[in-house]
Amino acid sequence: MVVSIPASLALHQRSPNRRPAFTVTASAKRFGIEHPRWTRYYTGVEADAPTAVVVANDGSLVRARNNAGALDWSRVTSPGPGSTFSSWTNIVAVTSGNAIAMCAKASEILLAYVDNTSLTLKIRTSSDNGASWSAATTIVTEASAIVGMAAAYRPNGDACLFYCVGTNVKTLRRVAGVWAGVGTSWSRSGSVATLTGVAATHDGGDFPVVVTGTAVTTTHKRVWGCLFGDGSALASNTWSGLVSIAEADSLSTTSFAGPSIIMLGAVPHASYAHKETGNVAFN
Repeated sequence: MVVSIPASLALHQRSPNRRPAFTVTASAKRFGIEHPRWTRYYTGVEADAPTAVVVANDGSLVRARNNAGALDWSRVTSPGPGSTFSSWTNIVAVTSGNAIAMCAKASEILLAYVDNTSLTLKIRTSSDNGASWSAATTIVTEASAIVGMAAAYRPNGDACLFYCVGTNVKTLRRVAGVWAGVGTSWSRSGSVATLTGVAATHDGGDFPVVVTGTAVTTTHKRVWGCLFGDGSALASNTWSGLVSIAEADSLSTTSFAGPSIIMLGAVPHASYAHKETGNVAFN
């Protein structure tokens, strides 16, 4: 890349008794936003499956996956290039393909999953950074299948579950250790034809949320971002409009799924699976 210099500096360069000085600073940012440079630690042989991952308060990497009907978990206490990432332990049998979610705060980790043919949402907790898990607690049973799920903590230790049922993203809050009895539907069902996944985090004021699915009427494939209010930028339990992050035509062989979102500093960073099955297939 060639960077032009001002005419005044070019004139100064030609001076016989002066030498210009330059300072060049390189930063891994785009528009002032940090751009992570990832390092691959592990290339596994595990099949694609619903998966969740957190970094616990003690630095452990804790993962869970629905391994074709087996809910497995893995804890790597000091993750690094030489760590073993291929060891998994079964927790319980579940319905194959069902969604799972995790979130971590202090030494507690919440693990949410769906059972009973995608209808019953259950929670297990770990109070020791993922070293062991409690028995399952049933949170809610829906009449239709739950197809996507996310979990996030508030700064005070309360938590919120997000899950997709039909064209609804439903929320369930845990306040002072007690879960709400029923899920509350969002206000954006009229904007979507289908939902395939949801991700959520907390930015210190509200819940940034990423949703994958298709748009109403056109059924164009979409990745959307939005905000679920927690009393800061939005009133508690209210939803912002949907903002398109990625788009594909309904007739295309592109699909979006598996959204994820984290906070890096004060900026949310989202990711999602982008799959193409056409002539130049990729995932």
